[in-house]
Amino acid sequence: MSINSGTPSLQTRIVDLQRHLIKHGEGVLVECRKRDHIMVKTVNGGQASDLTFLGFDQAMTRNFNGWRRYSAPKLVTSLEEGDVLVDGNVNPVLRIVKKKSSVGMDVMFPGCWREIYSDGRLGCRDILSRLFNIERAHLPAMASFFAEINDLELLPSKAAAGDYGELEALRDVVVGVTSCPDDEKCNTNPSEIEVKVGSG
Repeated sequence: MSINSGTPSLQTRIVDLQRHLIKHGEGVLVECRKRDHIMVKTVNGGQASDLTFLGFDQAMTRNFNGWRRYSAPKLVTSLEEGDVLVDGNVNPVLRIVKKKSSVGMDVMFPGCWREIYSDGRLGCRDILSRLFNIERAHLPAMASFFAEINDLELLPSKAAAGDYGELEALRDVVVGVTSCPDDEKCNTNPSEIEVKVGSG
């Protein structure tokens, strides 16, 4: 679906959009060209979202941004504006240009999977491995939007309605995004995730 932006506000300045509303427990793949911007928003608040791309290296991302921030061999567990998501060759792929949320962008948890749910629902890893058409074992870990983490424990999300993160593609890339299917641990308001992609 394509729509045009007519208002130069922060959330609508991305023009020539792809726009997707992801239902709770579903996902989408979006194609980004170099310099495109992708916005991920919790529409009603309290809903986490996982994001990944083929080749994403979560551990290298933690270390790369530790060096970038501190010029020292440190790890970061949550991403902030200016941080980047890198691949296994330490090539920057996505850069966070705006974070409008008090809740972090976690780079510690791998994404949920169906075996942790008593009803066998698909987890974020199952959803995205099917969308990418690869075995789940080969799917990279995730960057988790609106995930409340304290002392390495996943807590109920305190994200407000309309909270969002905006990233810039530093090369052509296909990005997978979910509306996490959990309705007990992390999502306090299971609902939709909005994704917009276009030129910044």
